[in-house]
Amino acid sequence: PALPEQLPFYRRYDLTPTVSDLEQLTMWRDESSAAAVCQAIHLKVDTGMSRLGLTTDELPEALAILRGTKALRLAGFLSHLADADLLLSTQNAEQRERFAAALAQLEPVERQDLLVHFANSAGALHHPATRYDLVRLGLALYGLDPAARIAGLRPVMSVRARIVRLREVAAGTRLGYGGKRIAQRRTRIAVVPVGYADGYSWRLSDRAEALVGGRRVPVAGAVSMDMTLLDVTEIATQLGDEAVLLGRQGDNEVTAAELARVAGTLPWEILCLLGLRLTRRYWQGGRVVEESSRFLRGAW
Repeated sequence: PALPEQLPFYRRYDLTPTVSDLEQLTMWRDESSAAAVCQAIHLKVDTGMSRLGLTTDELPEALAILRGTKALRLAGFLSHLADADLLLSTQNAEQRERFAAALAQLEPVERQDLLVHFANSAGALHHPATRYDLVRLGLALYGLDPAARIAGLRPVMSVRARIVRLREVAAGTRLGYGGKRIAQRRTRIAVVPVGYADGYSWRLSDRAEALVGGRRVPVAGAVSMDMTLLDVTEIATQLGDEAVLLGRQGDNEVTAAELARVAGTLPWEILCLLGLRLTRRYWQGGRVVEESSRFLRGAW
């Protein structure tokens, strides 16, 4: 929902607001009337998410406001699924029925050129009836199924870093902040320049695994803000070798679901956090076609 002081930005950047309550609706009507413009809006109804959206009781009044003004144009109508990834949840059918009932309150002329949208990733993949005119994909854009049922999707995101330091430590050496790991033997440690400031969660400390040379290696000790230690004692490693913190290397793969399980969170959060300041490289046909970083000139 927009705050009053944010309204000018919608026109400056040609944005279409989603309106979720009567107060927002009247705010947009009054502001658009004063500006002598017709503002396109998408109207959101709450069918069971209990987050944003008009209640069933509020919808008739909202439609009356829209029908009584030339300052607003209904361009979209939407809701949001709460349990779409829980395929056996009865909430899915209940929400579909509520949304259909809300749509039925629109007049035929209001349905013309109207964008109706309901489905998130799980809805688009597993509940065809919710697809309507467009779908709002999130996790599926990364090649992941929220319900973990479709095997044909291919994860497209990986996080890779070069080893910047190799050293050997004696048995009994404490590794990293708080000594979360103590070397039980003479141990070879690799340092990679990725840490929790990059979105590689501190909760992965001394629990997650990475890939080096196509083999799994443990995260050794606490994840630091800018660095993570890997135990590479069992493999031949050189300075500059690639470590994969998320993704595939050889026949092995570290998945977002695995990292989420170790960190006690969701794959959604893992993918959102990673890349907070990492350089993003977009691959197509086996080569990098675009590169972006917040540290490149003009990126701010």
